Amino acid sequence: MITEDFIAGFTEGEGCFALTLRRDVRHERPGSPTYYSWKSAFVIVLREDDADLLQKIRGFFNCGRVNFTKTGAVRYEISNLEELKEKIVPFFEKYPLQGKKKYVFNLWKDAVEILLKYKKQQKIVERGKRGFINTDWDQKDIERMLIIHAKM
Repeated sequence: MITEDFIAGFTEGEGCFALTLRRDVRHERPGSPTYYSWKSAFVIVLREDDADLLQKIRGFFNCGRVNFTKTGAVRYEISNLEELKEKIVPFFEKYPLQGKKKYVFNLWKDAVEILLKYKKQQKIVERGKRGFINTDWDQKDIERMLIIHAKM
């Protein structure tokens, strides 16, 4: 049986609170516009023979997915922002990490809040056509995200 304390301790050693920034420059368009996108996730990666353990952790949280990689590993990932806010953040607030990862978790938690704020504001431009998601970010939030990303 998987316990809360086991998951907290296991995450301390094997878990990752990921925050990635993707930057795309469209050189084929005039002015070479740049597009940014953020992704946040809770991830644990182990050897393939530990897949059962990740399935149990997935069952505990009742969200996310377990995938096998081409390199012989198995990966448990939750990247849905609502699930991160509703399940992962409260879990690690109730069962706090004890080491350096606690600092990373607190930064990551702030990033999840900012990303959720703007996810609710997204509007698809020219629905039905190839377009982009237009989100009007506050400059302070952009700066905060960049600081969080650099510190992580």
